[in-house]
Amino acid sequence: MDAYQREQETNFRAIQGMIGQLPEEDEFEEKIVRVAGAQIPVTMDLEYNKKEIFKAIDWAKENEVDQLLTPEAALSGYCNQWYNKLEQINSLLKEIEEHQVKCGVALNLGTCFQEPEGFGKINRNQIRHYTKSGILGAITNKTHVLQSEDCIGRDNVKHGLAGYPLIEEEHGRATAIGMLCNDMWGWNEEAHTIRQDDQMRKYPVDLIMHATNGRNFLEDDPQHAPFNAWADGFLRMTAYKTLIPILTVDSPVQWDWDLNEETLDMYPTSSESGFLDFTGWKTSVPRHGRQYFYHDLDVGRTTPFKFARYLKDTKKPFNLMITDKNGEKLVADGLNI
Repeated sequence: MDAYQREQETNFRAIQGMIGQLPEEDEFEEKIVRVAGAQIPVTMDLEYNKKEIFKAIDWAKENEVDQLLTPEAALSGYCNQWYNKLEQINSLLKEIEEHQVKCGVALNLGTCFQEPEGFGKINRNQIRHYTKSGILGAITNKTHVLQSEDCIGRDNVKHGLAGYPLIEEEHGRATAIGMLCNDMWGWNEEAHTIRQDDQMRKYPVDLIMHATNGRNFLEDDPQHAPFNAWADGFLRMTAYKTLIPILTVDSPVQWDWDLNEETLDMYPTSSESGFLDFTGWKTSVPRHGRQYFYHDLDVGRTTPFKFARYLKDTKKPFNLMITDKNGEKLVADGLNI
C-alpha cells in the first residue's frame, strides 16, 4: 500500500466512524445562542474606550444578544504603557461591570490588567468573560505576547484552557474558549494549545472567541495583502482543522489613533471581524469603521455532529481522497454518504 492508499484508507475509516451511526437532525433540540462582536476603536484614551464599550453593550441589549465580544485591549488600550493607569483601569472596569449587569448581556471584555495570582500581581493581556448576571466566569490570558504589551504570557504547555459557559443557567452544555491575537496567528511558528493536533480533541468546545488588535495597513500598502491573507488563512484553517466555529473581532483604528472621527474609516481592520465555521464566513462585516454584528449559533448539536451531518447531506462537500487515483472506487466498500 503506497502513501496515497494509506491516506485513502485513513480518511475512509474516519468518515465511516463519523457517519456510520449518525443520528437524525430531529433527534436534537435546537438551542440558539446569539453571539456578537463590537468592531470598535481601541485608543489610548481610557474614558473614550469605556464609552465605546458602553455603546456596544447598549446595542447588544437592543438586539437581544446573549454573548458580546470586544477587540483585544478594548478598555486598557494597546501598547500604551497601560500599567501607569492601573487606578483608572480598575475604576472604569467597575463602571463597565455595573452597566453590563444592568443590561443583562454576557460580556467578553478584552483588556490588559494586573491580575492577582498565586505569585503576586501579574500583568496580563486577557479576555474577561462575564456572565449575564455579572459573574466573572473565566479569564483567558494571552499566550504569545509582544514585549511592548508589558505583559507575561500564559504558559502554553502547563496551563490548560479556560472554558466558559455560553448558557449561564446550563453550565456544561455549551462551552467557549478565548484566544487573543497572536495566539491565532501561530506567532513564531508555535501553535496555541487549541491548534495542536494532540491537544485540540481533548476540549469539547462549541465556540472560539478571538479578540485581536493587529497592525492596520492601508490597502495600497504592500504589507496589506500578505498580512490579510495570512490572517484569513489562519482563521479559516483553524475553523476547519478543529471543526470549532470562531467569533472574531478587531479594532478599526491604529493603536495611537487621535480620536478624530473624520479618520475613523481610514484604515481597514488588520483581519476580518465576523463569524465563521468549517465551511467559511457566515457574516460579511465591513472592514472599515465602527461595526456591530451578530450570529445565531445553534449549540444544541455538537461540532463533530454538524460536520458529519454536512458530509452526509451535502453532495461532494470535500475532496477527502476516498476514491482511487482515477476517481472510480473506494478503498473499501459500504460507505454511503
